Amino acid sequence: MRPEVMLSLAGLFLLLAGPACGRQVVVTSVGAVPDDGKDDTAAVQKALDAARGTGNLTLVFPPGRYDFFSNRNGAGGKTALLFRDLDGLEVQGNASEIVCHGIMAGFAFRNCSNVLLRDFVFDYERPPFSVGEVLATDGRTMVVKVWDEFPVEGGEEVQAFMEYDPATRTPLKRGLDVYNGVSRTELVGPQLLKLYLKREIWSRSGRLLILRHQVYGCNAVSFSECAGAALRNVTIYTCPGMGVTAQAVSDIDIRMLSVRPRPGTNRIMSTTADATHFNGCYGRINVQDCYFEGMGDDAVNVHGMYHVVEKILDPNTVVTRCRNDWLKPPRVGDVVEFTDSETLLSSGQSTVLDVELNGRAKRHRIRLKDPLPAGFQEGDALGIVSWAPSLRIAGCTVKNNRARGMLIQTRSALVERNRFIGSSGAALHITCDLDYWTESISTRDITIRNNTFEDCNYGAAMTGGVLHVFADSRSKSRPPAGVHRGIVVEGNTFRRTDNSAVFISSASDVVIRGNLIDAACADPTMESGRAAVYLENVSGARILRNTFRPAPAKVVLGHGCDAGSVQIKGNRGL
Repeated sequence: MRPEVMLSLAGLFLLLAGPACGRQVVVTSVGAVPDDGKDDTAAVQKALDAARGTGNLTLVFPPGRYDFFSNRNGAGGKTALLFRDLDGLEVQGNASEIVCHGIMAGFAFRNCSNVLLRDFVFDYERPPFSVGEVLATDGRTMVVKVWDEFPVEGGEEVQAFMEYDPATRTPLKRGLDVYNGVSRTELVGPQLLKLYLKREIWSRSGRLLILRHQVYGCNAVSFSECAGAALRNVTIYTCPGMGVTAQAVSDIDIRMLSVRPRPGTNRIMSTTADATHFNGCYGRINVQDCYFEGMGDDAVNVHGMYHVVEKILDPNTVVTRCRNDWLKPPRVGDVVEFTDSETLLSSGQSTVLDVELNGRAKRHRIRLKDPLPAGFQEGDALGIVSWAPSLRIAGCTVKNNRARGMLIQTRSALVERNRFIGSSGAALHITCDLDYWTESISTRDITIRNNTFEDCNYGAAMTGGVLHVFADSRSKSRPPAGVHRGIVVEGNTFRRTDNSAVFISSASDVVIRGNLIDAACADPTMESGRAAVYLENVSGARILRNTFRPAPAKVVLGHGCDAGSVQIKGNRGL
């Protein structure tokens, strides 16, 4: 080994040895150089690899810009930095900026515990999307004048595109929102990109298009199989995927996270998919004092996955699969709930005794403590109750995003003091489904209080209500009351929506109390949208002391409601 390499390694291990109370590594001491535009991957990853398996590590980035290039990290592939097998890890950014070059992920944490990431800015040298104006369209092609800030060469992939209003630069009301519609692209002039469409799709000249070159797959910050993860004061301007993701993580605390288009630019999108996404997590999730703007999908999405039973091997053993190649099985000791595929109602619970994963077949073999209940059959599902972490979302702002504001598929949730402005889909989805995504679980004890909802649910993905509670079965029929239980909607303000302010179905024990509903049903797209509050397949509801403007407004009990169990009292403007 060369002497200078031996000296470098010796210095690194001295840094890692540190004082007995913990270890600190300053990235500039191991070769990272801020603000030089050169790749910093190797230097920082070397320090992390040397520290693997140790405890109480603090990794410090002095202020400045650090650059990371795709396919430079042998440990993490298309990942800027891979943090793995570390306990008691704090990563301090000191307001430094992480800039990624190419389609790649940012920081990935695997099998770590007690992690704190703080005071960082994440951005990409070339955003994973382009913005331009439609010049011409004939239904099979489009010519788009792409703004100079987004250089194009032709041949760029377009995984999705969407129309935006040129005056407001927000999603166009009921405009195009197309996935998998472009076969190829061609440069036909300076910054003139021609889209060849897979099917007939019509836009209009003068409209803005956002062309998402990459939608999913490369997240700015991701946690997997971690215990105890926290973020403080992190800003994400864009990434080719989701901002912050967590899979099979217990106890997550996110505060002062900002996901927004970079100020001073012509970007009108931030992340190309969700701002935050939590799948199959445990324990508690807290999202507090955060700002989410301009995402290509949801601000917050919390869910598990139904395991659909393909084969019953014996009264206690089943073979299951999950959609989207979700291969993380439940853990031994996890509680599961037997779920009917048509009604989505549960028929008891059991505990996992043993799990075998067949990665090649993409199937799980699950042995349970208790036998399957009578009537449970192949095609029904296991909902993983342990994948329903308690959730608190407080003091956040969601603004001008393409899809829903927040999607909640968990139990024991509190959503309070948030502001939702211009979400083109529903501001809040409370749901579960065994139809398309097979995301779980039927909810319990969800409280939505003291929030403000303004100008939401107007775009291509609009639904029945700004607050939209529903469930989807495989047959696409609306499941009965009792799938969701214990929903409280209290002290909120709903302003300006085309359809209903509140749409609730497949639920029981519902309280809608003390809300202000102002200018609902302004331009309804469905019959239910003519009612400010619409209930369907609901029992045990109380609608009390709400104010409706302008009067008279409607509360409608639709199909499947138990009218005798619904109390409507003390409201103004009905």
